Amino acid sequence: MSGNLAVAPATRPQSIPYKVPEDFAPIGMILEAPHGLFVAHGSRFKTARELLDAAKTQKLSFASTGAGAAAHMGMEMVVKEAGVEMLHVAYRGSGPAITDMLGGQVDSFFATASPLVNQVRQGQLRLLAITGDKRNPAIPDVPTFKELGVNVPVTQWYGLVAPAGTPEAVVKHLSDHLSRALATPEVRDAIRRDAATERNLPMDAFRGFILEDIARYKAALTPALLKEISSK
Repeated sequence: MSGNLAVAPATRPQSIPYKVPEDFAPIGMILEAPHGLFVAHGSRFKTARELLDAAKTQKLSFASTGAGAAAHMGMEMVVKEAGVEMLHVAYRGSGPAITDMLGGQVDSFFATASPLVNQVRQGQLRLLAITGDKRNPAIPDVPTFKELGVNVPVTQWYGLVAPAGTPEAVVKHLSDHLSRALATPEVRDAIRRDAATERNLPMDAFRGFILEDIARYKAALTPALLKEISSK
């Protein structure tokens, strides 16, 4: 997943017991899910633009499920691109973060959108905007940050890798079968149901994507952000 193969190598390379991509043979990518900016349903913020504009003159906060995690890094990119400052509050899990947001202790929550889509549909949360290049068909009314002039391409993604040194024929066999699975309606429908998107990137294409994602996260690092991550 992106946290293990892109975020950690970019933000904590000395604290993980492996190297990317050297220690792996990429089989293929499976899916991407956008990150999203959530607020409580009763929040005064109805759009992401309202929240980001307010952050220019007010001290607002956003919750995440951990300093240096993929979602935290994604929101730091949003804040940087938007030219605002927001206080990051790290939680251990989405449950406590959402509880505090609903209670007014934090203004917003930035997280992978897919696991929370049902809560949005049920009216418990409001999803203001998502990362990625285009709107998601499962949540067509939710704009992308890109539409707001805040280009944040990072997503939560999942894929398959094998240990480095795995015979190429074995890797290719697994990759071919993964591609076939992703082409079936049953798999596509299951992935798309909650605002994720299948991505058929086999082997070298997946390797290239991983390297590009590492570079994106590295580019987002600042001395202050590195200090926050290293202190956790």
